[in-house]
Amino acid sequence: MYFARASVVLIMPHGRAPLRFAIDALDLIGCDATDATGDVGANRDVTVQISASELTELNRNILYATLGVEVESACDGDVVSRLTPTEGVCWPVPGRPHGGILFTFLDTTMATAVMCNAEHPQVCSTVSLEIQYPQSAVADYYLCEARCTHQTRRLTFVRGEIRSACGALMALGQGTFRMTAGALLTGGD
Repeated sequence: MYFARASVVLIMPHGRAPLRFAIDALDLIGCDATDATGDVGANRDVTVQISASELTELNRNILYATLGVEVESACDGDVVSRLTPTEGVCWPVPGRPHGGILFTFLDTTMATAVMCNAEHPQVCSTVSLEIQYPQSAVADYYLCEARCTHQTRRLTFVRGEIRSACGALMALGQGTFRMTAGALLTGGD
């Protein structure tokens, strides 16, 4: 076993500034990962480019359009999505999305993390999802970050959180997803 630390730069679409963060990875199964020089667990920068056209296609679906959801980045089981709630989902208080909308936002972001975590993209279904709301949702937009934390042959476990535009924690959750057979729906399908 070894620990590896890598600095990752996500090149964001639509002219947004790149995000830089560090990842600590623990190889639990003893497989050696090497960089181009053959160093095991070396510190290195990795650049992951998610094309704007791929994200545009993903974001074209009718559910996301209705809610005001846009996936901003999706790579290796980590997803960042943005919710700019449409007027129709702010009920019973104008400008404040219903808790069920935040639940759906977290669920779909977590499912996207599962689908981009698989070796081959697959459809998944939610087995269970537990969510807590530490405070009321009051913001112009919300960011949801979801990360796959463990995967078995058929199940993937995910954690996620929703923060307001100013970074306040609005919701956090953990879910279990089952990989299922079927084709992915994109766009208006």
